[in-house]
Amino acid sequence: MPTTVTLPDGTIVCPDGKQYGPNEQAVFMGEKLKASILSNFGKFADKEAVKNFESGINYHICNYKD
Repeated sequence: MPTTVTLPDGTIVCPDGKQYGPNEQAVFMGEKLKASILSNFGKFADKEAVKNFESGINYHICNYKD
């Protein structure tokens, strides 16, 4: 899976790849899911699974942005 990069200001830099049509609801729900998972498992931020989840959800969100 391609890796996304999150800059210190919170901006997500998307990798090149397949882009789907803009879907505001998919982006909104992806952001909500990301916030929920990361806030509940934030104390495990050094764990590889949490890092993999964040990269994956960021990639999903990127695919549905304009």
